[in-house]
Amino acid sequence: MTEAGYAVQAIAQTKNGLSSDHDSGAKVGRPRKNKPRTLWDAIQYIAATGCQWAQFPDDFPPFTTVQYHFYRTRDNGLLDVAEPVA
Repeated sequence: MTEAGYAVQAIAQTKNGLSSDHDSGAKVGRPRKNKPRTLWDAIQYIAATGCQWAQFPDDFPPFTTVQYHFYRTRDNGLLDVAEPVA
């Protein structure tokens, strides 16, 4: 995906709770362990390959984390409008 594509995704992800906003001033909640771009790459990997969760590569964050965000983005319709993986 191009940098412009990631910029569009960042805007959409902000609406879906995947914002990379660490300096929003709010001191509530746990700090993120995974970068939003890494999560988005993992979501795109699952969408493109149809890989089973049990076979998910170790190069990505834990599959349970990716699974949670994958289902949220799918249910919100973001995957339908996202730039397809080449």
